[in-house]
Amino acid sequence: MAKVLQYLYLAHHVRQSYTQSLGQRPMARQIILLIEPEATLCELLLLCLRKLGDWTVFPAASMGAGWDWLMVQQPDVIVLDVATSEEDSRRFIDDLSHNLATASIPVVLLVSHATWLSAGHSDQVVGMIAKPFNPVTLPIEMASLLGWPLICDLSPPPPNLEAGTG
Repeated sequence: MAKVLQYLYLAHHVRQSYTQSLGQRPMARQIILLIEPEATLCELLLLCLRKLGDWTVFPAASMGAGWDWLMVQQPDVIVLDVATSEEDSRRFIDDLSHNLATASIPVVLLVSHATWLSAGHSDQVVGMIAKPFNPVTLPIEMASLLGWPLICDLSPPPPNLEAGTG
């Protein structure tokens, strides 16, 4: 885990330097509500989404705490780990879809398996990310699922074609 954390911090600083060198201005940050009961996994997800995605992330240790937060704030997306209880997760998504204040918030599920997802949930659930996930590519997966731009491309730059001519 220590190597992953070192890589995340390095990638964050490289991305910041690259963005500054291009003179790019910071974009408005997307807001994510992260519902993850496992503390270590929550810390890793926070680092990935905040440092590499450059998004604002609010963690909640339970669906109840997440629901309480939703009554005060409006995130751009909810990331929900369904590993603890699929039944509770299904009920939580149903509650979201039946509440006018939360019905339009997309949900991304973190799953080890999800066979319970039905067509009725497909409007609110925009995608699933399988666990275990790659921490470095997680922001790319999230941005792709949600149609969000990344602050800058995390992939390496193309080779210099002029240097290869001869």
